[in-house]
Amino acid sequence: MTVNQNSRLVNKDILENILGLRQHSRSLIFLKANTLAISPSVQNQYNWFDIRKPNLDFYLNAPSSKGFLIIRFFDTFLVSELEPFIKRMMPADKFVFNKSIGPHWKFRIRKSGTAHFIYNQQNSGVSYPIKEYSVQELKKLLN
Repeated sequence: MTVNQNSRLVNKDILENILGLRQHSRSLIFLKANTLAISPSVQNQYNWFDIRKPNLDFYLNAPSSKGFLIIRFFDTFLVSELEPFIKRMMPADKFVFNKSIGPHWKFRIRKSGTAHFIYNQQNSGVSYPIKEYSVQELKKLLN
């Protein structure tokens, strides 16, 4: 198993077995009833992650789904509603394109004291505060 494969598995068992989400194919998308979560795993020294346009499109085309961004940040969960995150952090003109993964947005997480902020690497002047959730708080949120 490569490092990339290992990082995708971090806390995936909690998403599936405790929170009752099911992974859509091999994507970052996890589903439960009318809830959709995009859940990247951040396990690198640079605290970066990306969200690919097909994952965003899946959410945008999902009928009446409540959307969340659930970042598996090392051994913690950082959570936001998806709609305000998309509006602020994923402008149509601030993405990266490469042949292997297509259009995607690249982000970096920065910690300041106990607070966490996300920065779009193509628009680094804009930050987005994101809250840390316990597993119990996530359970309440998703039920």
